Amino acid sequence: MTELTSKQIFDLRQFRPIPLVRNSEREDFNRCHQWWWWRWQMGLVPAMPKQDALWFGTGWHLVWAEYYTPPPGKDGFTRSDKNPHDTWDEFTKDAYVSIAAFPYFDEDAEQEWVDAVALGHSMIDGQLAKWNSDPGWEVLMPEQRFKAKIPFNTRQQGCRCRTG
Repeated sequence: MTELTSKQIFDLRQFRPIPLVRNSEREDFNRCHQWWWWRWQMGLVPAMPKQDALWFGTGWHLVWAEYYTPPPGKDGFTRSDKNPHDTWDEFTKDAYVSIAAFPYFDEDAEQEWVDAVALGHSMIDGQLAKWNSDPGWEVLMPEQRFKAKIPFNTRQQGCRCRTG
């Protein structure tokens, strides 16, 4: 096999340029070059974004936050009039997602996947049947995000965990 001259190498590089991969693209590029090309060079994305347990858990917490939040003017023992199944349907309306039925893969058994929407409905039924809407629980305040300014404490100056 003959060696290529520097001019031949230069000519070949013009036809196949070295791709510029930005830091945010590295994971896709390392996974599959074709995936990277479709996603970052052509702007194509999957019609159905990847769904996972985090997505499922977010919906689960949303269902119960809406259900346990008392209607305005009612006490904390009163539950919302909204059916949890309706909230779950709103959250999953455009999703077709399968989710692992068990957390770990077993080398001997094939992983079982189930429809996440149906699993959510089944879990809601189980929760309502087991706890019967928790009639003894008074909801003082539903979950909500907040920001607070926490002043720097002089005792923290020697703390190694502080960055900066």
